[in-house]
Amino acid sequence: MPKKFDFNQGLIDLEKIVKTMESGDLSLENSLDYFSKGVALTKQCQSALKNH
Repeated sequence: MPKKFDFNQGLIDLEKIVKTMESGDLSLENSLDYFSKGVALTKQCQSALKNH
């Protein structure tokens, strides 16, 4: 059974991603990886909001 998405944890994780990206210390490859993770997490958060 898939684990239920934790919206609050999703927001916390998104905030961490944004802060890490804003630091400017990432390589281009790592920045793209964080960006992809952020987009996927944003979609999960939007879906969770839509389903409540």
